[in-house]
Amino acid sequence: MTVAGGLEGLRALQAKRFDALVSDIVMPDMDGLELIRFARRSFPRLHIVAITAGTYTLNSDLLLRAAAAAGADATLRKPFEMEELIAAVAGESATIASENDESSGS
Repeated sequence: MTVAGGLEGLRALQAKRFDALVSDIVMPDMDGLELIRFARRSFPRLHIVAITAGTYTLNSDLLLRAAAAAGADATLRKPFEMEELIAAVAGESATIASENDESSGS
C-alpha cells in the first residue's frame, strides 16, 4: 500500500495489519520520525525501514540516526538500489546505508 503522507500512513496502520513499514522521514503533514515512533509503540513486532535523502538543513546521516533511535529496524539513504530495499524489508541488514559508504570510500 502506498500513502501520500504521514497522517495517511498513520490511518492505514490503525486500519489494517502490515508486516512491514517503509517510511520516508521527510513527508507532508507528519514527519516519518513521528510515524516511526507511533508504529514502534503501537506495533512492537512491525518491521520498520526508514529512508531519506536528507533536507537542505539536515543531512541524511543525522536523520537516519534519529530514525534508528525512534525505532527503525533498518535505514536506507536515497538513492538506493531495489535489492537494498528488498534486503532491508526482509530484515537482512540494519546498516545498509553505512555499509555502502564504507565500500565506496565515502
